[in-house]
Amino acid sequence: MLGRDIAKLCNSETLAFIKALLEKETGEQKRYKLVEDMSRGQYGYDFDESVTLLNAFNLGLKDK
Repeated sequence: MLGRDIAKLCNSETLAFIKALLEKETGEQKRYKLVEDMSRGQYGYDFDESVTLLNAFNLGLKDK
C-alpha cells in the first residue's frame, strides 16, 4: 500500500528513479546495501524480510 501511495505522489521522473533504485537493490548482486542498512536499523529486519518488503514496495509502485 505504501508503494501505491507514493506512486500517486511522485512525478514520473521521481517514480522512475525510485523504481530503478529498487530494481538495483533487489536484483541479483554480491552486496545489498539498502538491505544491509535495513537490517541494522531500528527494526532489525533479517535479509529475507528486507528483500520481501522492498519487493512488495516495488510492486505497489508498479500498480500506478
